Amino acid sequence: MRRSLRRAATGEELFGGNRETYGHLLARDSILWWGPAHHRRHRARWATRLIPSAGGTPVVRLNRPAAIAPRLRALDLLPAEGR
Repeated sequence: MRRSLRRAATGEELFGGNRETYGHLLARDSILWWGPAHHRRHRARWATRLIPSAGGTPVVRLNRPAAIAPRLRALDLLPAEGR
């Protein structure tokens, strides 16, 4: 959000000559409108798709940042603490 506002204010070029404008940020198809408008629907859809099933793909819910590192260590994807 902050980056988009800065780019709109300064007219900074994004790529290929494209620039963000306040008009684009406030348009109905802007991600700033789309995200909040569709969040609930997409969250509900993923919740039903990720219901753990017997013998299916395991689903791990990490509902807080502090849960991520211990889970990655348990999978040997992070070194143990203190190394």
